[in-house]
Amino acid sequence: VVTSALLLCLSQLGVADTRRASSTLAVARNAAHLTYVAPFLQGRLDLAAGFVAMAKSEHRVAASYFREAFEGLAPLKTNRLGRDTNEMAEVALGMQLVSLALLEKADEATRALSGKMATTLAKDRANAAEALCQASSRSDVVPSIERVLTHARADYAKGIFIPVLVIENALNELRSKLVYSEIRRVCMSYSDVDIPRLSTLLGPEVGGSATIGPTSDSVSHSVGRLICDGELDAQIDEVSGTVSMGRPPTQSEVRAGKLVNVLDQTSSVLDALRDKAARLTAVKTQA
Repeated sequence: VVTSALLLCLSQLGVADTRRASSTLAVARNAAHLTYVAPFLQGRLDLAAGFVAMAKSEHRVAASYFREAFEGLAPLKTNRLGRDTNEMAEVALGMQLVSLALLEKADEATRALSGKMATTLAKDRANAAEALCQASSRSDVVPSIERVLTHARADYAKGIFIPVLVIENALNELRSKLVYSEIRRVCMSYSDVDIPRLSTLLGPEVGGSATIGPTSDSVSHSVGRLICDGELDAQIDEVSGTVSMGRPPTQSEVRAGKLVNVLDQTSSVLDALRDKAARLTAVKTQA
């Protein structure tokens, strides 16, 4: 019963039916409590629980289950059928690192890899996952994602029954998160912009038009101009599109990202500026 439910759970994850997979996993775990379960099968149950949590984007829970699976599988040499369990332990370790990457827990990933059991396993798979945790720019992220995904597909091709779709979705989530983090990192040099000054940038209403006063702060000037021209929302949407597509940002998108970083901290100022822009538009329309 436990094995059948486990395989059904993984099959359901493979077609993105997370709700049923979660229910099936509960059946498997309840059945496991009523009978003896071999260590290898218990490790597989923990691994499946990690994949279910990953499919739900519950990455802290997933990391915990993957760690339990690794610690249960790594000391074993073979299961009762004589199959090498090292590959299953490596999968568990790799998925734990992917979960930690999504949680931005690079230090925990380093500790996980420094353990005695981890150092005995194949390094390429672990190194690929570790690189995700240590990535500081998109150029580092993409090759690491591809390596992790290549290993997952190769494991599946060798008969290791894992839900590749769940892994792909998690890696795509990680890619988007890291691309957005990179855009935010680029923006940090503008974090010292004098936000209150933005409220004065549109200047006095003269003849129904806005006068952008002279300023040495080109970013603040750009914010005022974008609001006045009604293009701010389009710029923000452009940045969001970049993140969702996972491609390198263009220069204009990077500039928009800088503006988003500034405005992210200043919702009240932004609202005031938009209100003034609306009033200016009304004046122009009446004229």
